Amino acid sequence: MVLLPPPPPRSMTTEDGTLSDRAYQWLSSLQQNAVQTAKSAAGEASVADYQGKAAGFLALTPTTVWNAAAYVALTDGATIAVDMATGFNFSVSIAGNRTLGNPSNAKTGQSGCIKVTASAANRTLSIGSNYKSTSDLIFPVTIDSGKTAYLFYFVDDASNIVVTAVVNNPT
Repeated sequence: MVLLPPPPPRSMTTEDGTLSDRAYQWLSSLQQNAVQTAKSAAGEASVADYQGKAAGFLALTPTTVWNAAAYVALTDGATIAVDMATGFNFSVSIAGNRTLGNPSNAKTGQSGCIKVTASAANRTLSIGSNYKSTSDLIFPVTIDSGKTAYLFYFVDDASNIVVTAVVNNPT
């Protein structure tokens, strides 16, 4: 049950037109009550709810939104799988020449960064057919040993993911 604050004071302003202390206190209690009501009615979204586009009405907090921007670790392999329902920004350290596979669960309008670091030697990175690189970026790209490439993406639709990159040593 939600308890409402007492009715507003009769005089909301002082003689000089500013908000009276009693009116300010009343408005503050009304605002706090509205926030508590929204949180208890909706529930608070977790990072996974936000990243995965959870159904239903959930309240977002600034902490949830910022935490959702953290890098999600990808598993290195011949073809690197990217599940876009798990995050917005991803990272992987590659130990061989690799292909960034077409992502699953791409959401139209989603954007972010994929951080790829080459370990132990120079590595090449190719991309799946659903990625569409900008005209000045030709894949595969070479990433020098110990250096990083940042691939910035935008999901136009699941089969058209526009990508551009900052690569230390493009070929």
